[in-house]
Amino acid sequence: MSMTGSPVTTTGSGLALQIRGLRVTARRGGRSTQILRDLDLDLRSGEILGVVGESGSGKSTLCRAIARLLPGGLVAESGTIRMGDVDVLGIRPGQLHRMPSRGVRMVFQNPMTALNPVMTVGDQCTEAARAGRRMTRAEALARSVEILERMGIKNAASRMNDYPHEFSGGQRQRIVVSIALAGEPAVLLADEPTSALDVSTQAALLDLIREVCAERHTAVIFVSHNYAVVSQLCSRVLVLYAGQAMELGPSAALLTQSRHPYTAALIASLPSIETRVPRLPAIPGQPPGVGEAPGGCPFRPRCRYADDGCRSAPMVMREVAPGHQTSCMRADVIWARRGGDGSTGQAHGGGSSA
Repeated sequence: MSMTGSPVTTTGSGLALQIRGLRVTARRGGRSTQILRDLDLDLRSGEILGVVGESGSGKSTLCRAIARLLPGGLVAESGTIRMGDVDVLGIRPGQLHRMPSRGVRMVFQNPMTALNPVMTVGDQCTEAARAGRRMTRAEALARSVEILERMGIKNAASRMNDYPHEFSGGQRQRIVVSIALAGEPAVLLADEPTSALDVSTQAALLDLIREVCAERHTAVIFVSHNYAVVSQLCSRVLVLYAGQAMELGPSAALLTQSRHPYTAALIASLPSIETRVPRLPAIPGQPPGVGEAPGGCPFRPRCRYADDGCRSAPMVMREVAPGHQTSCMRADVIWARRGGDGSTGQAHGGGSSA
């Protein structure tokens, strides 16, 4: 991934998704404000990519842009989002979810607004399963029952005629995930899918996502504030801040050998059973508001390592280790100062939740 120039080429079983120069802008009252800034991304088939960052960093906006579900006032101003030979931004949103190549499905944070209250769960599941595929309703129903049962919905076959309000909050979240997986998408966008689940159900969901990726080569973008879940599930992690990429690399490397002060600060804030401290550290200050990101590195006002060069330096992702990229222009200097031992340290007194 890179903010400018060519990203590092990915290899493997083929690309499920390729994003180049994606810029999402908010337009209001004749003014335009950038929400996502010139984002590039290659996502391999069968890969699970974690996306972390503080609230307002652009995680959900990235997913909604890919799914063509940006809310009113936001527009993908420039760039391309390609699935195979199709530019997602060049087709109608409805076509994206009925593509013969299985298309895109998204799991939203709030199951209450994601489910249609006047349609039965069975109708919603079978509709998703049949979208873009030749399948009878009976086949779609059997597929839906299988997914719901794997997600822990007891007596799923007998509950297909029930409505969303007849299920608990945690069950509704599982149903939303089941609907997304029923269509066997090429790309699954999971925006905080475990937030309403207990630990055992959360584990079942993560196992199901792994199985789907292995069986169907589904690529997943997994957004979460829970770095423990991200590090357990995802092979790579993208760190966003103020709508820009800060760091991208293998999950284990970002946890132990972070190369951007922002990533290090996030990790420093995580509680540990091995280390007891009276108080978890936090990053001083607040993330910039919409349209308030300073020039150069947006993290500069909160970074202890920043110098005058960070004010105007271009945000360019560069490789610092195999498969590991950072936008920090002083990454090598900071790495040497930290002893190059992979210690996360305290980039500026710690960090907030990832």
